[in-house]
Amino acid sequence: MDIEKAIEEADEQCSACGTGFRVRVCSSCATGHDAWIVWANFVLSHRRATGTDPSEVLDQAGRIGVENKRSIDHILDTEFNGQVTVRNINAAVATHVQKEQLAKEAALRRQDAALAARQLAVDRSFAARLRTHSDVAASKTVAARVKRFLRIFKFNDSF
Repeated sequence: MDIEKAIEEADEQCSACGTGFRVRVCSSCATGHDAWIVWANFVLSHRRATGTDPSEVLDQAGRIGVENKRSIDHILDTEFNGQVTVRNINAAVATHVQKEQLAKEAALRRQDAALAARQLAVDRSFAARLRTHSDVAASKTVAARVKRFLRIFKFNDSF
């Protein structure tokens, strides 16, 4: 992702690792809440610089929704043993976005299957109506032929 490149290329001076005092903590040293802040700042700065949103989990104000945060925290707990660093957050967000896309694709597939099933039911109903109509038409044709035959037979019998 572009965020990893930005993290590696950023000219940060960190008070935690002794490289300076320009920022409270750099992206390499940030953990916990600080890591979330650093990650969000990189995402927001990327959004401002490019005019695009590299992360689908943030809204227009740069906040993470409650459900997205829970899901990302769950991924951090299960896959990264609860270690909250900027790189782990970035990987968890990528996993979360991928899962969301898979869920959307599955929902679309289910919707398409439901539409196909509905169309099949309509086709079957139409076929049944046609079959009934053709049966009725055939029986009327047979009845008309029988009546015609009987009329002809009666007419010939009278002579």
